[in-house]
Formats: sequence, C-alpha cells, structure tokens
Amino acid sequence: MLKTLALFSLLLLISCDETSEGADIEEFGGKTKAGNEHIQGDSNDWIESVINDTVNIYITKGNTQCHDDGLTLAETAAYLSNADIHITESQCGIIEGISFASVCGGGTTDIYIHTIQTTDLSAAENVGFTKTSLLAKKNLTYSIIDCPPHRQKNNQRNLK
Repeated sequence: MLKTLALFSLLLLISCDETSEGADIEEFGGKTKAGNEHIQGDSNDWIESVINDTVNIYITKGNTQCHDDGLTLAETAAYLSNADIHITESQCGIIEGISFASVCGGGTTDIYIHTIQTTDLSAAENVGFTKTSLLAKKNLTYSIIDCPPHRQKNNQRNLK
C-alpha cells in the first residue's frame, strides 16, 4: 500500500508540474525532460525502482581499446555476490557524453550495470559500484548494449 501511494504521489507530482516545461527532472536512475522524453537508461527505470525497491548500479569494465583486457560481467557480479548482495538483473552498457582519443591502449566507456535492492546500495558502493543516476549529475547518460560473447581470461604463462 505504501509503495502504491508513493508511486501515485510521484506520478501526480510529475504530471501536475506545468512550470517545469523544458526543465530536467532527475529521478531513480533516469534523467528525463518535462514531457517524459527519456534520455538515460530504460524508460521504466524509476517506476520499477519505486515499485521493487531496486536501484541500478554500474562499474567500469576497465578494458582498453584494441584489447579485451577488462573485467567480465561474471567477475563484477561475483564482487556483489561475495558481499552478500543479491542481483536481480545484469546488463552491459556504455557511458555516453564522454569520449577518449582513438588509440590502442586508450580508455573506453564500457560499463556493467546490475540491479540490486536499494537496501544493499551502501554495501555495493563499498566494493566499487556507483548508482547510475549519478551519471546525470556529470551531464552523462548511459545506454544498454548487447553483451559481447563470453571470453575466458588467459591466465596461463608461456613456459618456454
């Protein structure tokens, strides 16, 4: 009942505010403009967050251009699992609004996005994750992309 009331109040507040035409509204992992033009993430992020008490968090993949040398989705999920944080969804993404020079070895904007319970946010931040909604404060957005095929890290040494 409390969740329904909170959702209704948010929707009422957004739909009744005629003075914010063209103004940005930041809420629950998404940045929208008046009129509900969606800019960041999935258009239902904030509604789903209120209903399910979840939050989207991200961590950089850490790979470099011309190399697939960053973390895997499974490795970042293990960071959360090892901290006793339940993941409800995991996705690949890219940060938009920032760029790196095109050079082998240069940085990328690749990220992994996980959906967790809001109550686990502090623990997730302690192991290196950040709320996706904080990207908007840096005038950045993100997009969900298809995850690349699973790769195995080469941990074998050349014994020659």
